[in-house]
Amino acid sequence: MTANNSENCGHDVVSTSFPKEICYIDAQINSLLDVHLDPRLLSVNLHCNNISVIENLDRLQHLKHLDLSSNRITRMQGLGGLMSLKTLNLSCNELRVVEGLDSLRNLVKLDLSYNVIYDLSGLKKIHGSSFSLRSLYLHGNELSSLDHLINCLAGCRMLQELTLSLYGEANPVCEIPDYRSSVLASLKNLEVLDGQDRTGKPAATRDSVLDIPEMDDYLEYLESENSSEIPSKETKYEVLTPKIDLALDRFRQRGPLSSETDAGEEKRTENPTERPAVKVSLSADHEIRLETLEHQLNRLIHNTERAQVSGQIRNPSAEPDINRSADSESTELPDKKKKVQLSPKARRSQWVPVSKKPGQTKTRTKPAVHVTVESTSSTSPSDEQVRNLMIKGKTALKGRTVRDPKDDETFLSLIQELDSERERRWKAERAARRMVEAIKELQQREAEEKKLREASLAASSRLKRALLKEKETKDCLQKSLNELQTHNVGLTEEVKRLQENEEEQQRALRALEQATTKMETEKIKQHAEAVTQLQQEQMKVGALTKECELSKHSVKQLKGQVHQLQELLANREQEHRKAVEDLVRVDGQEMRELVEREAAKQEGFHQQIIREYQEKLNKRDLDYAALEDEFRMGLQIEANRFRELQEAFERMSDEHAQQKEALHTIKQKESKATNMVNELTAMVKEQRGRLSELSLGRQEIVGDYKERIQSLEKQLNEANKQLTRLEVLEQDKAKLTAQIRAQVSVMEGLRTERKLWSEELAQQGSSLAQDRGRMEARIEALTAEVGEVKKECQNANETIAIKAKVIEDQTDSIRKLKQKIADQDSDMRKRKEDGEAREKNLEEQLAVETSANQELQEQLDGLVDRKESLKQELRKTQEELETSKENHRILKTKWHEKSELIGKLEKEVVEMRNNLRGKEKTLIEERDKAVKAADSAVERLKVCDDAFRKQLEQERRAHEQQLQTLANEKQQEVERANNRVVEVEDEMRILLQENALTKKTLEKRLQKLTSAFTEIQHDLART
Repeated sequence: MTANNSENCGHDVVSTSFPKEICYIDAQINSLLDVHLDPRLLSVNLHCNNISVIENLDRLQHLKHLDLSSNRITRMQGLGGLMSLKTLNLSCNELRVVEGLDSLRNLVKLDLSYNVIYDLSGLKKIHGSSFSLRSLYLHGNELSSLDHLINCLAGCRMLQELTLSLYGEANPVCEIPDYRSSVLASLKNLEVLDGQDRTGKPAATRDSVLDIPEMDDYLEYLESENSSEIPSKETKYEVLTPKIDLALDRFRQRGPLSSETDAGEEKRTENPTERPAVKVSLSADHEIRLETLEHQLNRLIHNTERAQVSGQIRNPSAEPDINRSADSESTELPDKKKKVQLSPKARRSQWVPVSKKPGQTKTRTKPAVHVTVESTSSTSPSDEQVRNLMIKGKTALKGRTVRDPKDDETFLSLIQELDSERERRWKAERAARRMVEAIKELQQREAEEKKLREASLAASSRLKRALLKEKETKDCLQKSLNELQTHNVGLTEEVKRLQENEEEQQRALRALEQATTKMETEKIKQHAEAVTQLQQEQMKVGALTKECELSKHSVKQLKGQVHQLQELLANREQEHRKAVEDLVRVDGQEMRELVEREAAKQEGFHQQIIREYQEKLNKRDLDYAALEDEFRMGLQIEANRFRELQEAFERMSDEHAQQKEALHTIKQKESKATNMVNELTAMVKEQRGRLSELSLGRQEIVGDYKERIQSLEKQLNEANKQLTRLEVLEQDKAKLTAQIRAQVSVMEGLRTERKLWSEELAQQGSSLAQDRGRMEARIEALTAEVGEVKKECQNANETIAIKAKVIEDQTDSIRKLKQKIADQDSDMRKRKEDGEAREKNLEEQLAVETSANQELQEQLDGLVDRKESLKQELRKTQEELETSKENHRILKTKWHEKSELIGKLEKEVVEMRNNLRGKEKTLIEERDKAVKAADSAVERLKVCDDAFRKQLEQERRAHEQQLQTLANEKQQEVERANNRVVEVEDEMRILLQENALTKKTLEKRLQKLTSAFTEIQHDLART
């Protein structure tokens, strides 16, 4: 099946020079499982088939070009294993959604034109600088949302070319007004949109080069060398062989040459670039010489015939026919080069001597001459063959005599000369064939050298890219250092602010502590005073109760006495009545006056007693009111103190939470700083390893250069010795062999260099991959830390909410207590207003007051307990504050040490940066000098080449002088090259010495840095 498919493919294969590609165009393939796919394939073209599912491509890890256009694919899947894919063509399918591109990090060109795509959300997965998508073709789809398009393409940082409308096939997005300006404004890296650059001019594309397999590695070189393409095409790295050309010119000058051959030579030498054609023209020159000899032989035959013929009858058309035949033969020279040349023996059998009748025409002479030209050299014929020579087409005329023996001798001599000339021609042709083969080999070697040079140029371009990447990484590191410095400055400022805040907080805490101590002492004093006052009041109340009881008892006694007195009075009145009846009348004035006097005395005495009791009651009421006022004042003072304590507690709790948050942020910053320091140490170690690897590579390159120079010197000595010994062709051959050996050694050196550069590039790629993995791991760790911090923040918020609820409950209880106190105040006021009723119900009021006093005492006990709990909480907060102060002091000392270390590191980094900049400047100057020297050398070579060509054209007549001048020029060039090699060696030695010094200094500094970082890490681990 593969053979048939390849036959069907025919001329559709893009490049038949690459064996690792496959092309089945219009082969009626229904599934990718039916196709045998080698894992080493680089290009797969399955255009115009019946494939509906992308599968069986996971093993093609080296695949770079995949064409599945004009199929029936409905979904983008099965592309995860194509890690090296650079161009993907899925045009003319049935796709609707873009997806499955997240693993194609090397994808450069993506063609999704002529589908039914309306969703580009799959392009969001290839956002970032790790993906290299540059060209995207989406014309002929159904994209209608401009915002969706911009959101999906905004993260493609490497995207340079976007096509949404081409050849009249567009998307609905293109009909939106200001579509082009909005796309170009949002996608700043975009250079080409719909085949036009940002200025609206048609942009040049390089798709044809990208479609060729194995050409993407040389694109940068092709782009950078566009200006030098034309001269490179003209020169084509020609191999100059002046001595061979001289020997060939000498060989051509031997023997007589006609004007036609000279004209042919002039035509051949007019184009100096076609040297193989000039060298192959040797056989043509010999053919021309053979033709001239045959013409001479024909003329001699005609002359002898004319001398022998009686009557001297001549054919006037003979000589013109001969000239015409010669002209026709000269015109047929290019066709004779294509004839198959035979061996001398075979050609001898084809030899036919040519004769000419007087009346023979041009058409008859031409074949005979053509036969003689086709024949080549042969050995000298024997005498019998010479005697038996017959001239075809000739008949002896009647009445004519036989030829002279002198004519036979001339014929024999001419035939012998012809045979010798044929032998020479045969040998020259063999030599020419060998020369042609040697030239072909040289051309093949030149082609190989060109390939090696192109590979070396590609390697150099890759090294340039690697250097640019290193510079970019260096710039990134410098930026990160600057950011760290600014961050460090901000951290120091924050630390200063935190220190000031801590000092203020410490002052506030001291003031609060003093206030709390004062409040505690005052509270203790007030409590003691209140206790003593309560005891005194209780004593007074007890005394009053006793006095009340005594007064009650005395009142009872008085009542009894009054009753007795009343009885006595009644008895006495009866007695008096009896007596009055006996003596005085009761209704008399004297009796009335006496009664009134006694009643007035008793009333006055009773009023005095009541007044005394009333005064005592008023005094007790005043004392009780004073006690109530004092108790109220005490309660208000306690409430105010409780409020102040609560506010102070809230402030302290808020400050404690703020300090906790500040400590948490400081710890996070410290951890970040330690991580950054560790990363910087790791980066410094990696850079040190890379520098050591580069220095080793340079040392190896210098050793290879020295070995090459020694081998070149040996070969030059051998070439100089052989120049004195050999002559002409042998000298040229020796020089050619020496040059070939030198080129082989150069090729081997270039191959070794290529291997070294490839190994270095592979190492750099592996190191970059490791760096990338480390960075990804670090990002994951940071995300995990962020999640933990969020969880801690949530827990802290929950605890704060719980504390707030507790505080709200406490405030509610305090409000209730206040309400109770207000109710008590109202009750007390009512009691004051109802003082007269209290006089009557002293016992009941005293009982109520005692119960109220008991309740108040219980409340006081609760408040005392609350006060003790608050004291315990204050002690705990004080302990936490002390611990936070100690932690803050420790952190302060650590930050001072870290700030000093960071200052030292900044100074060292600045010094290293200055040194590196100076070295970069020196290296750039040396590179510019080397480039200028290379340009001057190239210009010199061009000038020498032009001068050499001019000298070749001008000095054809004086070949020996030209050889001497060329030899002198070659010696001068060799001396210049040797001098240049010596200069390059000196420069490389100087560079190696400087690199060694810088390496030593960097190693010392890195050792210091590592020791400092290890000390910091140990300190952090201890803390």
